[in-house]
Amino acid sequence: MKKISPDSISKLETKKYFLEYVEDYNTATLPHEKYYNMDTWVKKENERKAHKEAKKASRFDGSVNLLADEERLRYARATWLVAGGQRNVAVLK
Repeated sequence: MKKISPDSISKLETKKYFLEYVEDYNTATLPHEKYYNMDTWVKKENERKAHKEAKKASRFDGSVNLLADEERLRYARATWLVAGGQRNVAVLK
């Protein structure tokens, strides 16, 4: 919890840190929610990781869908013409 290796401290210090942990546990003042209900925390953590992996998988992978691209261009042109771009078409030609 304190990010201290038990091998690097004396037995007395280990006992001191353990008593501090017990006090925090008994008074419900632990620093993170995972220490109160480990099963719930693990479930939430797994859901978070699955969501992150799904988001990563749905990112652009380098392939191009030409039909979707053409449809997107048609929609952009149509909205541009409706928004007043038609007046400028004669100037561009």
